[in-house]
Amino acid sequence: MAKKEANRLLPDNTVVEVVMKKQMTIAEYEKIKSNGKSKGWNIQAYQVGVYSDGLGKKI
Repeated sequence: MAKKEANRLLPDNTVVEVVMKKQMTIAEYEKIKSNGKSKGWNIQAYQVGVYSDGLGKKI
């Protein structure tokens, strides 16, 4: 079987910042916040419609 070539614009050692969006309640956010910090994640929350565009706009 032939080796599949990676079709990427950047080399594997390029550092990137990953942003994931999910709407949830404050109670749910508080539960995952401490768990995320223990894994090295920096989790921030914004009230939808105040500081955030929510999940409505797509690029």
